Amino acid sequence: MCAQCFSSAPFKPSIKLSVVKYLSDLKQSGYPFGRNQLELEVWHKMREYEQTLDKIIYEDSKNK
Repeated sequence: MCAQCFSSAPFKPSIKLSVVKYLSDLKQSGYPFGRNQLELEVWHKMREYEQTLDKIIYEDSKNK
């Protein structure tokens, strides 16, 4: 349980978040997505996910 959570239940991401994470992981690993292979909304969600992770990593590195 994280310090900000009130529940001890493990976090279960939504299906949409799981799909975006999976696609982002593929992209980060070098999977060659074509320009029109994903919808524009999916590209935006992937970028938003990646920016959030970058922010978390940056904040975590500042606190060490």
